[in-house]
Amino acid sequence: MKDHDQRGSGSGQVLVEALVGLALLVFVWALIAFATFMTTNHVRTAMASRHAAWQKGNRTEPSVEDIEKKFFFQAGVVKVESGVGVGIGSLISGANAVNMEQFSAGDHGPFIARVKFGMTAEDMNSGVPFPFTIMTTEFPLMPPTLMENYLQVESSCQWDEVGETWTDWNKALSGVMNTFKSEVKSALGKWASL
Repeated sequence: MKDHDQRGSGSGQVLVEALVGLALLVFVWALIAFATFMTTNHVRTAMASRHAAWQKGNRTEPSVEDIEKKFFFQAGVVKVESGVGVGIGSLISGANAVNMEQFSAGDHGPFIARVKFGMTAEDMNSGVPFPFTIMTTEFPLMPPTLMENYLQVESSCQWDEVGETWTDWNKALSGVMNTFKSEVKSALGKWASL
């Protein structure tokens, strides 16, 4: 009879440990799945911000719908902001807004675009789309899954005005050579004036 009592209490302990282990496994899976999802979308924000800045340089205002369609699989959680980028004025004066307006080309760039993907902690209280629902799930015997600092990822890119987009190797090589020539002429002109 004594053997039966020890075995019965041991199997209960194994069951409890298995349940705690299973809850821990599901908890870790949820965190890894969400972190992977957000990391992938962080890379997508980098590509999207570059494209949005390029569009702005081509005199086309980037739209949220266009960026969502081209770069993301989920709609409704993307924000696009664009504006005048950092010009030579910020380098001269330490980011003084007045000098940025004076020294930047204004309507001719440089342009900056910022693309954000995700939700804020305040947005989590309203209708939450999948996979953000994973962050509101409470697993038994586990801490909260909400990672407030990782609910939104963003990237930004700055782009000058696009005068001519190089569409083939000849134009690209010609553009690089012209840039190189102008830099050499500028350097030699400064040297000759000394």
